[in-house]
Amino acid sequence: MRIAFGFSVQVYRMMLQAYPKGFRDLYQDDMLLDFRDALSERQGWGVVGFWVNTMLDLMTSAANERLRNISYRSRAIPMTDTTLFNNQLASTLDFWSRLLRGGYSVKQILELAAKHAPEPTAGLIRETLAEAEESGSLIGAIARMPERLDSPYLQQVVQLIMHQREIDGNLADMLDDLNNGMRPEISGDDWAGDYDYNDGKS
Repeated sequence: MRIAFGFSVQVYRMMLQAYPKGFRDLYQDDMLLDFRDALSERQGWGVVGFWVNTMLDLMTSAANERLRNISYRSRAIPMTDTTLFNNQLASTLDFWSRLLRGGYSVKQILELAAKHAPEPTAGLIRETLAEAEESGSLIGAIARMPERLDSPYLQQVVQLIMHQREIDGNLADMLDDLNNGMRPEISGDDWAGDYDYNDGKS
């Protein structure tokens, strides 16, 4: 059994060569660890189904990563932080929505989140603000946030912001609706629960 397990891991390691080198440099160790953990929980025919799903997913995602042609070395946030970010996102959106209703601008809210949010959320926002300062376009920097952290939930948030600019809707209401829909899928780290919204101090 141990021989078969070790062989499977080696085969998966070889399959990861399908990804771009920059992607492997950042993510290969984490993907191998996730693979080992998932494989160890399978037995019998479950191993076969697991392998089929793994190969299909790998072929699709590897092709997508090569098409994206992103410089992965410029991505400062490791993939292992994606789960932490997702767990913090519901609280982040609550924070954003409440400050919007309090009259804060998007830039002010991001600056406050960069100071008070935990990592990796704070780091992602700091990088976004730095890019906005350099490029002169905050909305452009926000639009490129998913290039820094590969979270489908972050992609939904950014898409909503871009859509709100087109229709000129109430961003706070739209964020609340999106947050309510996503919340059952992500566990909550309520980092903003102790934030004092009356005077803007933590």
